[in-house]
Amino acid sequence: MTPIDFLDYNPELYKELLKNEVNFEHFPSVSAKDDFQSSYIQLPSENYAHELRNQIQPISMLAESRGYAPNIFTALYEAVLNAHQHGNKLSEEKQIKVSHRINSEKLEIIVEDEGRKLPEYFVPFLINLRSKIGNEGKFVDWYKFSNAKKPSTNNGTGTSFMHTYLDSVMYMRSEELSGLAVYMTKNK
Repeated sequence: MTPIDFLDYNPELYKELLKNEVNFEHFPSVSAKDDFQSSYIQLPSENYAHELRNQIQPISMLAESRGYAPNIFTALYEAVLNAHQHGNKLSEEKQIKVSHRINSEKLEIIVEDEGRKLPEYFVPFLINLRSKIGNEGKFVDWYKFSNAKKPSTNNGTGTSFMHTYLDSVMYMRSEELSGLAVYMTKNK
């Protein structure tokens, strides 16, 4: 089955929820297939950047060794960081599952968290961001867009990096963890 981004699944649903939290229990789901390599990450609630880098570096190094650009690291880092900060709300008990499949034609990564809802303004933020893809220098700041307080440890542009450095970024429900799953691909 080909993964389906939640915005493509039911456009009428997201129009109704443009400025509210989005409960995605009815969204299409994704699960890493048997030929994906998977690992589970639990990060501390503070000072997690070093541990996060250590966990994802082997995947990005493998991708680079197979001819993919070094910016895969940044996209993966931001996806896992978003899962920890926004999905799992910095909980040390909650897991993040990172699965990948890398071959000579395509890189596929799935990052899953245990969060149950998307924050309000995420749908309009995502629509706005995707409308700017291809316009260099058009990184959209989540905190500025949503008028949310920006933490000192976050720039708010991670989702922009993911969409810029990868060919496809789709959002759906995690079959295993029941949170959000981000399915990302890069073609050679």
